Amino acid sequence: MKETEELIGTEEDFRTLVRNSLQSLGCSVQDNKDLDRTLRIDFRSTLLAVPGQESVIEKATFDPKLALQNKDIVAAKRWTSIDSQSH
Repeated sequence: MKETEELIGTEEDFRTLVRNSLQSLGCSVQDNKDLDRTLRIDFRSTLLAVPGQESVIEKATFDPKLALQNKDIVAAKRWTSIDSQSH
């Protein structure tokens, strides 16, 4: 974990980086204001929208354990990966 923090910063740093990056690309990113600290990400009006794929992630998280426990929550690893097929 320490090596990861040295490379990309803390989990909060990564969360901020991803959020700011998505917003700079035109995505709407909103806190769901739930206990799990999930985000709602809307790709609809951006170049990131892929025809035939979901364009809104209702509950996104940076906690992979949380995503494993709840099928309605999508882990950041899944939606930040370049080769991801699902948005």
